[in-house]
Amino acid sequence: MAWLQLLRMAGQMDMGESVAMAGMAVGIESWTLQHAWMMAVMWIVMMVAMMVPSAAPMVLFYAAVARKAAQEGSTLAPSAIFMAGYVAAWSGFSLLATALQWLFDQAAMLSPMLRLRSPAIGAMLLILTGFYQLSPKLMPWGARGGRLAGTAALLCGAVLFLGKLHSS
Repeated sequence: MAWLQLLRMAGQMDMGESVAMAGMAVGIESWTLQHAWMMAVMWIVMMVAMMVPSAAPMVLFYAAVARKAAQEGSTLAPSAIFMAGYVAAWSGFSLLATALQWLFDQAAMLSPMLRLRSPAIGAMLLILTGFYQLSPKLMPWGARGGRLAGTAALLCGAVLFLGKLHSS
């Protein structure tokens, strides 16, 4: 999907429009429904690819707990449902990230390389990241389900991700 988007953008690029890094910048077209859809798919694929492998130990632990519960006559949702909740939480974040990217783009807050132009906003996001990471209520839910676990992981990483927009 990313390669298709890259090829599509390359075909629309105006080489004389702007110069950024290494003498070449990606020409970002105005947001259409197709562009928004492609950006959302890109975000979802990227988040799932990055977050699902790190969730494997949690999913295996949940599967073991579910097996033990089944042996004791109790039932828990299958681990596939647990993982689906986790993926749903990150897919929701991906849609939010797409919306934020659109808002930042519309407000001309992004450079041609998709970095925040404002050092003040970047600094504020990094400070918020620090406060959130040090919060004593960071993980209040335990292991009550994939959606909650995904949301907890999402909350842990989302502000850090937003802060990194500025610093990368």
